[in-house]
Amino acid sequence: MVNALQIHPRGSWTQIASVLGSDPVTVARRWERLHSAGLVWVTAYPAGVQLMPAALVEIESDGRSLAHVEQLMSDEEYLTIEVVSGSRDLLVHVNAADDAALTDYILVRIAALPSLRGIRTHLISTVYKEAAQWRLNVLGEQQSARLATMAPPKRWPVERAPLAPVEIAVAEALREDGRMKSTDIAERAGIPVRRARDIVTNLLATGWVVLRTDMGRVVAGHPVGCWYFLRVPAPGLERTAAQIVAMPETRAVLGTTGPHNLMVSVWQPQLTDVARLEAAFEAIPGVRVMDRCVSLRAIKRAGVRLDVSGFRTTPVPQR
Repeated sequence: MVNALQIHPRGSWTQIASVLGSDPVTVARRWERLHSAGLVWVTAYPAGVQLMPAALVEIESDGRSLAHVEQLMSDEEYLTIEVVSGSRDLLVHVNAADDAALTDYILVRIAALPSLRGIRTHLISTVYKEAAQWRLNVLGEQQSARLATMAPPKRWPVERAPLAPVEIAVAEALREDGRMKSTDIAERAGIPVRRARDIVTNLLATGWVVLRTDMGRVVAGHPVGCWYFLRVPAPGLERTAAQIVAMPETRAVLGTTGPHNLMVSVWQPQLTDVARLEAAFEAIPGVRVMDRCVSLRAIKRAGVRLDVSGFRTTPVPQR
């Protein structure tokens, strides 16, 4: 059921049940049980660096990583915060409205943290794959294909004017709960239900908002999260990125600036898989794994706060 919602996050329970061979009431109850416990959720966010500049920032915190997390947790610039192993204490994904705001945030806000030992910034130049595209792959090919035909097409943002205030209000409602009913969205935005439904359709169809069905790593059966820092020869970067995108373990594949021009996030069943996948990367001609780190604790993911088990801390009641 979760895999089905990865493909079609706002699919009706009738649609989802028809593909799963179940009934809508049973599927809805199962989702409500998992969702209310914070184990699974659907959120929404602006789509990639095509909308705003972004960076992955390594933070060395002199042993005060959790204290720094508390200071930064409420900053909207942080989409993702992870406590990690290796030569950095935190790895964070930062977004900002423009290049100047991103630079200012890194050099002023982050650099002002007490007992900071150092920061390293990797500007994201290309999003080859992002976590909304990752799948559990427990459904059959025919089931996945049926759901894909039901879901609206996904594409990167088209050129258009900035979002109007009413569109921002709708996007904020989806960020809280990607499956929020159109009636509830309309009430929040103060608009007719038909208008709310049309805005949701337009935001998703134009790619300005991405829906993402997410879950705790343990629930997914992939409790080990890892980041790989790769160096790939520039002439073969696009080809290599495509190969890595096709690997089922990869959740995010990002082109970045600096000594590591490709950074890859993966979820894996066990710690021994870290070395196995590293060997698979280096079997690709020209690829060198320059570094890697294991996620010790995910604190925030795609703007959603997580508890020590990696579950959503403030699940929204299912509507």
